[in-house]
Amino acid sequence: MRTRRTVLLVLIMMISLAGCGGESVTTMNAPANLVGTSWLASVILDWDPVTDATSYNIYRSVVSGAVSSKTLLVSTLPATEYTDTAVSSGTTYYCQVIAVNSAGESQASNEIAVTPE
Repeated sequence: MRTRRTVLLVLIMMISLAGCGGESVTTMNAPANLVGTSWLASVILDWDPVTDATSYNIYRSVVSGAVSSKTLLVSTLPATEYTDTAVSSGTTYYCQVIAVNSAGESQASNEIAVTPE
């Protein structure tokens, strides 16, 4: 009788853990080919779409470095282009993009440096 309870308990735990999806989580690719263009006191960012991404987070800083050192500029942007008008002419900005979906965030894109005119 005790063995049956143990087996039943193990089966219940296995069934409940099967829905957690720990092994089936797919990692998204980082956004690729991020480019920035300076135009009329603004910066236009453009990148390739990421399969399975539902939105993008844009990070910016005046110092080059890891995305964790940058400020989140825009979150949950559904497009693969963004025009940043909150910039100062002559200042160099370092930007990166992260893809987002219900499973989480991708790695950061390449870092670019753009100096608005």
